[in-house]
Amino acid sequence: ETIAKCTLNPKQEFAFRIFIKHATGERQQQLRMYIAGSAGTGKSRFINSVRYFFKLRGE
Repeated sequence: ETIAKCTLNPKQEFAFRIFIKHATGERQQQLRMYIAGSAGTGKSRFINSVRYFFKLRGE
């Protein structure tokens, strides 16, 4: 649902699915992701998608 709502591009969706898998599974280790790119590549859109995910879960 979050991916559809936030209209992520394929690379953003790939990173977001990694995040979702970690966030919804048994977390044993801290997830560290480096989100990089020049202006306009969608870094903020990805971060806002993560924020929206936590908002939906009430976290």
